[in-house]
Amino acid sequence: MIRGLLPLVTVLPVGSIFYMNGTLSMDILIMIIILSLGIMPPLITAFSYLDDIAKIGTIVGDISVILKQDDLMRAEKEISFSGYDIALRDVSFGYNRKQVLNDISLDIPAGTVTAFVGPSGGGKSTIARLIASLWDIDSGSITIGGKNIKDIPLDQLNDSIAYVSQDGFLFNDTVRNNIRISNHEATDREVEEAARASGCHQFIMQLDNGKIVQSGTHNSLVKQGGLYADFVSMRKKSIGWKLGVS
Repeated sequence: MIRGLLPLVTVLPVGSIFYMNGTLSMDILIMIIILSLGIMPPLITAFSYLDDIAKIGTIVGDISVILKQDDLMRAEKEISFSGYDIALRDVSFGYNRKQVLNDISLDIPAGTVTAFVGPSGGGKSTIARLIASLWDIDSGSITIGGKNIKDIPLDQLNDSIAYVSQDGFLFNDTVRNNIRISNHEATDREVEEAARASGCHQFIMQLDNGKIVQSGTHNSLVKQGGLYADFVSMRKKSIGWKLGVS
């Protein structure tokens, strides 16, 4: 209501001055007052969308950058691997005019667990993405089983390399349908088998989004045992596995 009357603060005094000076008729003044009372709410509504419009502009800009990038050129004929050892030789890579990796050389033997340890922004995730061939390197070479990844068809490479992003995302749906997202035709039994294979089935089965199961400090919950203690234990084992320690 107050916002709707705001135009009168300027329109009424200024209009009255013009009317008294004889430069504005009464009927025109009344029409201006009526129009000013109705124009403010739409303007406020329009201004409320400015943030959303700015967000859309940013998103469209990011998409445009992706669409303008060159396609990855890969071979079409499948090849045979002599093993699954991964090797990086003098690999350099940068994006957004920022150099991220400089002459990186390392070997990742098949059947082993290798951890990249370093501060955020050091290039750990970038190396993983380059091995999965999500981007092209600027210089050097990456081989799998002695074969340059540029000579491996993308479909064959995707069947051989599984990249799991550290930035997880859950859709506003059931846990079952989130697991099924990559294969909408998967049966309930196949979904449960995938959950068991990933080691999260037991944790999922204990979920109850309808009530609080436990509450307390970290130390007290660990001593109590139960869901939280199991989660902490599972987390420690997961971290130990990633770092290759026991």
